[in-house]
Amino acid sequence: MLDKPDVPNGIRSDEALIQAFYDGEKGVLDILFDRYIKYLRFFLLKESWRKDDSSIDDIIQEVFLIVLQTLSIQKFKPEGEGSFRAWFYLVARNACRTYNRNQSHQPLNISQQFIETAPDDPIVPEIIRKEEEKEQQKKLKKILSKLSPEEKELMSRLSEGKTYKQIHETSEFNKFSIDYLMLKVYNIRKKILGGK
Repeated sequence: MLDKPDVPNGIRSDEALIQAFYDGEKGVLDILFDRYIKYLRFFLLKESWRKDDSSIDDIIQEVFLIVLQTLSIQKFKPEGEGSFRAWFYLVARNACRTYNRNQSHQPLNISQQFIETAPDDPIVPEIIRKEEEKEQQKKLKKILSKLSPEEKELMSRLSEGKTYKQIHETSEFNKFSIDYLMLKVYNIRKKILGGK
């Protein structure tokens, strides 16, 4: 059974919010995403092989991006109550499976192979780990130097534990919609993870 967000009487259904979005009403996707974020996290924790927060956050970003892109071109057509919820969880399950498949096909790097073949020596893995950390820090510094001040500030706010809603309420970012901020962060994370 899929988790169903509580929608009290008098509050618009998911499908009504989507129709309002199609009709040009602002902020309705924020309401929709806020309604599903908690349930999506629990759902992905059940579905994903990896249980760490960064993996779950990556999948959440991917799901919301797919939903946003699909709704932006009005490709999703509501077909009665519950149709969005079913489609949303299908998107989430597919994004999770794709992420799991991509992670399971990642080739081991040389240090991982070495660590797995020499697990009895506690010093060697520690040395390799420190070297990898140095290399990762160099790459990260290079990538971060290419980010704009606005992108750096946005990532800084997120690292402080601020939600998109809290960031949107600040004077620097209130000119952007929450959807835009999510898309921006997704692209920044892609740059960082891709090492471009």
